[in-house]
Amino acid sequence: GVWSTLSFSWISIDSCWIGEPEAAPDLSTRVLHRHSHRGVSFNLRGLTWEFRIELIQLFVIELTLHFINLQSIVYLQTLLSVTNGASAAGFTFLSANVALWLLRTHATYWVASIKAYMRTALTYAVHCVSLDLPAEASRGHSLTNLLLSDTAVAVDGLTAVVAAWRLPIEFLSALYLLWTNLTSGVIPCLLVVIILRCAALVLSFIDGTLRKAWQSSRDDRITLCEEAFSPPSCATLARLGWTRVWVQFILRSRETELRLLGKREWMRKIREGIDYAQPVIVQFVAVLLMVTTASVDPAAVVPTSLMLASVAAPVNQFTGVVLSLLECRSALQRLQSFCKAVPHPSSAEKTVYKRDPTFMGRVVAIGERDGSALTGSLLASSTDTVVARKSPRLLLGCGDTVRDNVLFGLRCDDVCLDKAMRLACLTGVPPTKKVDTLSMGQGARVCLARAYYRILCGSMRNAVLLLEEPCIFLDPGTSAMVVANMLELLEHSASIIVLTDHLELLSANLPAGALLVVGARSRIRRQKQSGSDVTASIGNAVEEKTPLQKRVPDSQSVAACVPLQAYSMFLGYVGYGYSCLIMLLIAGIMGSQQSLDVLLSRVTVGELALLWRYAVVLLAFLLCNFAAFHVEVTGGLRGAKKLFTEFVSELPRSVFFVDAVEASDNLSRLTSDVNVSDHTLTRTLGVLWGAVLYLFFKIVFMLITSESPVETMLVIVLVVLAFELMAARPFRPANRGAHRRAAAALTPVVAAAHGSFEIRDTVREYGATSWVTTQFLARAAESARWHLVEEACRCWLSLRLELIGFLLTAQVTLAKPIGDPILAGMLITAARAVSGIVQQLIHNCGDIERDFVSVQRLTQKPFCEQRSESGEQRDIYSADTIVLRKASVGYGESVVLRGVDLVVHANEKLALVGPSGAGKTTLLNSILGAAKVFSGSVVICGLSPDEATSRCLVQCVPHSPVIFRGSLRRNLDPEGCMVGSLLQESLRAVGLPERVCTNLDSDASDIVKTTADRLRVCLARVVLAREFGQLSIVLLDECAGVFSDEAAREFVGVCLRLFESQTVVMTTHRPFLTELFDRTVTIE
Repeated sequence: GVWSTLSFSWISIDSCWIGEPEAAPDLSTRVLHRHSHRGVSFNLRGLTWEFRIELIQLFVIELTLHFINLQSIVYLQTLLSVTNGASAAGFTFLSANVALWLLRTHATYWVASIKAYMRTALTYAVHCVSLDLPAEASRGHSLTNLLLSDTAVAVDGLTAVVAAWRLPIEFLSALYLLWTNLTSGVIPCLLVVIILRCAALVLSFIDGTLRKAWQSSRDDRITLCEEAFSPPSCATLARLGWTRVWVQFILRSRETELRLLGKREWMRKIREGIDYAQPVIVQFVAVLLMVTTASVDPAAVVPTSLMLASVAAPVNQFTGVVLSLLECRSALQRLQSFCKAVPHPSSAEKTVYKRDPTFMGRVVAIGERDGSALTGSLLASSTDTVVARKSPRLLLGCGDTVRDNVLFGLRCDDVCLDKAMRLACLTGVPPTKKVDTLSMGQGARVCLARAYYRILCGSMRNAVLLLEEPCIFLDPGTSAMVVANMLELLEHSASIIVLTDHLELLSANLPAGALLVVGARSRIRRQKQSGSDVTASIGNAVEEKTPLQKRVPDSQSVAACVPLQAYSMFLGYVGYGYSCLIMLLIAGIMGSQQSLDVLLSRVTVGELALLWRYAVVLLAFLLCNFAAFHVEVTGGLRGAKKLFTEFVSELPRSVFFVDAVEASDNLSRLTSDVNVSDHTLTRTLGVLWGAVLYLFFKIVFMLITSESPVETMLVIVLVVLAFELMAARPFRPANRGAHRRAAAALTPVVAAAHGSFEIRDTVREYGATSWVTTQFLARAAESARWHLVEEACRCWLSLRLELIGFLLTAQVTLAKPIGDPILAGMLITAARAVSGIVQQLIHNCGDIERDFVSVQRLTQKPFCEQRSESGEQRDIYSADTIVLRKASVGYGESVVLRGVDLVVHANEKLALVGPSGAGKTTLLNSILGAAKVFSGSVVICGLSPDEATSRCLVQCVPHSPVIFRGSLRRNLDPEGCMVGSLLQESLRAVGLPERVCTNLDSDASDIVKTTADRLRVCLARVVLAREFGQLSIVLLDECAGVFSDEAAREFVGVCLRLFESQTVVMTTHRPFLTELFDRTVTIE
């Protein structure tokens, strides 16, 4: 009972503030209530008006703090002028100080709440804009950087606007107080302050010139990380053997970033040194005046020093405000450029699309080429149209289950949901299954079910249902069932328009009266059976067993404590030599500063020898100051480079295994955690050791100069007890846990942003923008909530520290020596400094443990699947074969294929067929090393799949092509070691037109626009890998799906001719393509 009472454990940290965190879930409601879909304009004037209420609140809070601080200086001056010991002035002074600290404690949380609201609103606005961004306008914009960095900078700019309003008032009020107490001895001190402020301003402008270059380098590093470590581009780089090349690009960009960061940090450290040395230099001027003249009243030394500090404070903040406004302007320019890329909605009325009466109640089949313009015409008209695109477009992050992707924001009707999934042949897929685990065929059927549900639930009854190649990713059996189910769907829709070149599939499964063929050749080619092909079952495709609870990445777990080894690891990255040198230099700083205070108390008129000693100690103080800054920046940059390099170098080992959540976690580490670690490594050690040594020297000074050392020692012991029992002990786990949860909550925000950004066209077509943005806002508000909980912990810590400051200041004030106002003032300021430094020390300890979460996340290995090694001995069949012996493969804890036995001989051409979801792509992934082998063995060219892929013995042409930013040459030869003629030959060999082949230095996204041409570029990469490597196996993963029948036959024929000396394995749903292969294998 006594222990819990002393440690305040009876008050819960999570609920110690009224309205927190219970009020945090209302953040989404507040944002939705005040901000429309496109209601925020990204310019400083517009944002200032948008958040005017919040900014006025900040203005009032900070001005109130300033005026109470001025009043406490007045009380201190009154206290020191009293010569009869304790009086009413002393109690008034104590009351004013306690009120000031209490108000600051509350203001910290208020300010954090306001900034969290503004940042969440801006993040929501950016997300809304991203959903309206056309695909061709998305180049050059990093969504992660816009959401995480630019919105934060914009909020800082808004608070800088408030500072620009209040700084003149604070300066004039402090100057008025100084003017009323102005003497001839104060004027030189004021001039020194002005000179030092001008020097700091010049340094700020020098820093401003470096800011843009550093931001550009940082943005380049983030974009390269997004390319290298987010699916599906990461797998493409790994198959081509380019991941290490991209890592080198990232490290070069990082080196440039750190070089510019070092210059900026050095400029900042010099400014901090000027700020830190300014009181000491002003004190030296006062000593000079006291020794040479009698113009300085000893009783006014400390109050005048505080008045000068109050005058200098607004001037000190001016440079930071200017820099913040400049950074805000750059961020707002990027945000505004992002918004301007979105076309404004047209006010013109939609056209009326005249439907042919013969279409009503029928399935209308139109050739894909003839109906290519029909989709856009229907969507632009007033006709209710539901479209299911050719390529599966599934939503991740905002709603990543099958159920979410089918409902897509509509009210759930279980009957309609079951019927939609039955008509789309999804009865065997659980609605709660994650869509990132679906096969290509299952994903296509989920998109069909989404369109069907819109028709069945009455949201768009009697609408036109437009299907683009609905069966292109489905096996023949599933395709026949999907087509047959269209008859039942006709009862709820006006007509079904199918854009397809596979007319024979529709005619074979629909009655003649229900099918209308428009604009196509009357002949329907029937597929003939190939007698030479051998069809065999290689194993049983099984439904996924109930997966175990997915393992959460270690970086998202909440640890109970940070072990002492964490600090050792932290110091190891900075360097123990740097750490010891920083400690020695800071000890020199604190020792010389304390010597200056002692010399100040002994100053008398005419004592020039003391003045020379004072000047020597001041010089030592300045030298130690700037040497410590240099060592801290150098050691911090060394640690930041080492930490980042080690983490990025580990990532290529896990690129095959990242899904949407894990990729977002890696990206959040490479963006926000890298920024935090840079800040921690370059700034923490000096602040931490500075606080410890400053506290030590101040306590020693108080004990030496106090008339009651026993009392002072007793109070200091109470301070130490309060430090451990009342503040640090309960605060650290709570603050650390809040920050870890805040870091973990950032990953779903990034995943939701990227997931919805990738399928924004589908979101708009289905009218699901409001639902998607609301889901995203809920995740952003959850992230903001944990930041607020973290800030509440810090505020509660400050409340507990009020007792510490009150005890120290009361003891020194009530027991101050009589007749020595200089010593009395120094003791009181020392007591205030000790109470403040105890608070700062605990905050610093909390900050280092909080920020060390980011360092820990970068020291941990990237989250990836841990594959279990097969217990069976590898039986190498041949040096150039694929051998699977009783292999069970899958992902995570789910087995997709069991007991697979397959041997593919050297130079053999093999076609893999089977129903959708049977595991064809999983089998290819097992050959690539991208699937987990639970049992049995997989041997590729006598090696493990990992080893074969790392040696570039295996290449794959995916069904979804990936084009990287930059020129076409960079997409084919990122290292720049091939001649242009060879690159042009590879492009011509895969069938690309001459205009593409001769424009190698043009932007790839401009010159290669269609999916078919992008697939050919991917094929050209494999051709180049054959020329410069030991390519043995080529995998074609349904890469002919985007072509018509004739074009598909031609494309596959080109692939087989190009790789006639290699083993080729292709998955397909088109039976006629199997005629081109030596053997056909069916997965059942």
